[in-house]
Amino acid sequence: MCIPRLYRKSSFLVLHCRWKATEVTHYRNSGSQVPVVNQRLDISRYKFPSDPDALLVDPNRLKRGERVYQKLSIVFPAIAFTVALSIPLGLATVFWLTSGARNKGSSKSADGSASASFTSSLPPLLTAKDLQKLVYAKTPTIVVYFFPGGSDEEANRVNLHSVVLKEISSLSGSPLNVFRLDAKEQFHNLNPFLKEEIKRSPGLLIHAVIPSENESSVISVLPPVSVQSFVRHLSRLLETAGIKFSKDDPGVRTLDQQLARVKRCIFDLTIEGKLRFLDGQSLDLLEQQCTKLLGTTTSR
Repeated sequence: MCIPRLYRKSSFLVLHCRWKATEVTHYRNSGSQVPVVNQRLDISRYKFPSDPDALLVDPNRLKRGERVYQKLSIVFPAIAFTVALSIPLGLATVFWLTSGARNKGSSKSADGSASASFTSSLPPLLTAKDLQKLVYAKTPTIVVYFFPGGSDEEANRVNLHSVVLKEISSLSGSPLNVFRLDAKEQFHNLNPFLKEEIKRSPGLLIHAVIPSENESSVISVLPPVSVQSFVRHLSRLLETAGIKFSKDDPGVRTLDQQLARVKRCIFDLTIEGKLRFLDGQSLDLLEQQCTKLLGTTTSR
């Protein structure tokens, strides 16, 4: 440190004081350069990028953690978008492949059902819950209550009546719907009045449901002894409800002739003691089965 003196300074002392002043100034300047450099580095982070169209920020302008975060923010959305796009595409592909297989199977089943429809003429089965809907039906309906099983004679009688009623409903101009109900299976679900009526009708009970303005009326009808007599009786019942049912259809006589042949054949089998259950679902099939069975028994 230079101490001023009253007397004249020597040259050595002057040089020493200058050296000290220069050293102090240099020290001060060197200490103040550090924050200036850091300030310049901080300012460089906010300069305009060299490539304005670049997707990512220049890594030289970011810290290490910021560089990692920048990469993750690009990679994870890309992965999420790929997964979100691949899932519906994969489901659509699987659905397309399985639908093709289902279409092939359905076409085969449709062909099979179409071919079976030519041989199957039995009325569809109902449940006890379905009977409640028939009360409000707008189409005249025949319901056959039957007990499955029993002897071959009883089974043939139930099957024959069901087939004949279905054949009648298939006549031109017929407004009938025909259904069956397994009374043995659905008996516990029926109302008490219907249970008593079924008990009083051994083997078979037939109801005609005739629509009216409010609720349909249910009438018990006898099994068809002949097609013509049954159609005439039913047409008179339907006329009261304003429903037309042609009783002069040429098909009525044809069905009557075929029904008579089937009954005669079944009677012959019964006389010979060779009666078997005939599961034909149309009069044509019943006649073929009975004739074949009768021919086999007579040849023996």
